[in-house]
Amino acid sequence: MIFSFGSSQYVYPENLDSIFRLLSKIQNKTIELIIEEPGNKSEINLISHKGSIPRGGFSYTHNYKFYADKNGFKTISWDLIEPYKLQKGFFPFQQGTMNLSGWFQFN
Repeated sequence: MIFSFGSSQYVYPENLDSIFRLLSKIQNKTIELIIEEPGNKSEINLISHKGSIPRGGFSYTHNYKFYADKNGFKTISWDLIEPYKLQKGFFPFQQGTMNLSGWFQFN
């Protein structure tokens, strides 16, 4: 079982794809991958976008389901969570912040 809470946003997209690919090669084991990562809301549908979107610096908003599907993982759940309601003048540093939450399995 692997948990990622806030750290895989710093993984380059090509390396994230490699991680899923390498995990899918493990035999005779069930791999559970649980991800809860921040992202930035954009004009793109982040639940279905095929790949990753740069957030700035070396941080990315990844569509983990895209990489999981590509490498043969089963999706148990995949959700976009928006904890902050956009309100003018309220928490401006959190405007557009959302989380991507996923649970993926390979066996």
